[in-house]
Amino acid sequence: MMNKLVIKGTNQNIYYERLTNGLEVYLAPNEKQEAFYVTYSTKYGSVHNEFVPLGAKKYCKFPEGIAHFLEHKLFEQESGLDPFSFFAKSGTIANANTSFFKTSYLFYGVNDFEANLNYLLDYVSKPYLTDKNVEKEKGIIEQELRMYDDMPFWVLVGGLKKNAFHHHPIKQNIAGSLKSIKAITKEDLLTCYNTFYHPSNMILIITGNFSKEKALDLIKKKHSATKTSPLPKIKLKKYSEPNTVVKERLEKQMAVEVPKVALGIKIPLTKLKDFDLKVINLYLGLLGNILFGSTSKFLAEMVEKGYIIGDLSSNRILVDNYFFAQIGAESNQPSQLIMAIKKYLNGFKVNKKDFERIKKVFISSYYLTFDDILAVNNKLLSNIINYNKLYLNEIDLLKDLNKEELDKIIKLLDLNQVSTCIITPKKNK
Repeated sequence: MMNKLVIKGTNQNIYYERLTNGLEVYLAPNEKQEAFYVTYSTKYGSVHNEFVPLGAKKYCKFPEGIAHFLEHKLFEQESGLDPFSFFAKSGTIANANTSFFKTSYLFYGVNDFEANLNYLLDYVSKPYLTDKNVEKEKGIIEQELRMYDDMPFWVLVGGLKKNAFHHHPIKQNIAGSLKSIKAITKEDLLTCYNTFYHPSNMILIITGNFSKEKALDLIKKKHSATKTSPLPKIKLKKYSEPNTVVKERLEKQMAVEVPKVALGIKIPLTKLKDFDLKVINLYLGLLGNILFGSTSKFLAEMVEKGYIIGDLSSNRILVDNYFFAQIGAESNQPSQLIMAIKKYLNGFKVNKKDFERIKKVFISSYYLTFDDILAVNNKLLSNIINYNKLYLNEIDLLKDLNKEELDKIIKLLDLNQVSTCIITPKKNK
């Protein structure tokens, strides 16, 4: 039976049901929208390389990039029909992506909702793996990896993670390495599929214009045929990660016109256990905007000094007991910019006016999210993957943010574990 969940402060309701086989279904209908958006996700990403497989008793370690490899293989069906071609017949956009913590299969369109949903559930449930097609895929992914190696942004981000983390597999590239891809076997892929693609480890989220009754009826009929029961929680490898960074600086030459700079800050959460993780994330997002956003005084000062070309970018990811914050820019004076940012991080203060201004921006952005069915879907999925729950009262959390609490958090933040990555233009020989 569907449970109605009300997202406070919005007109968006969520209808939730956990099926008997464990699949979590979230339906967010919006008749004011023309299109629908569906994501079918497994809690399986690039960091999940060491775990106890289904039916086994001991931990097994699998090659880096195997989750991404498996995502690729699910688009090859025994029938020979390419899922992209199927969705294209109705003008529907389809895709898939693998991140650090999940893999998602998705489609977006305005026509043939039920046929598309039925097909999505069908092809994700039927892996077609042979020794031959696995070997063929290795060549395709090797080309993808070589392409990434030529992209400065990916080299920059990858370099930061490798500089910052000692043991945690977040340091690995999502797609793996040329060496790890060669080691993947059909048997490895089947083991990972059977463990992580069980319905009890998966989430189906639908947003936009659709009938929730018809959608749930179709989903139940499709999954009742499997007659599977929920599985126990998957045992994942726990990593003991030091607070220190591995390397403070990495510099590499590539085919760029302007040097690119990135700083990674490894922020342990040990002193912030009294705060909700979602609240910490909101405060860090607000703080990053105040310090480095497009209206920040620091950005204006760096541009005036000629340290930055364009804007500063800042973001963060939650990695077990750490937030990993990243700051990036283009600069003709990378060393001076790095020194300026480090000095700024050791002595900044947030004034009340800036705090209240950015807080209003965050609240306004939150309301605007619910005009975008992709953003709503992504918000629901992000909450489930990162926090294992929905925050139906997020608007209250935003409104309750206050400078006094931010000041307390700032005092508890360790911002000293900084690693930098610089990409400079190749020198003419």
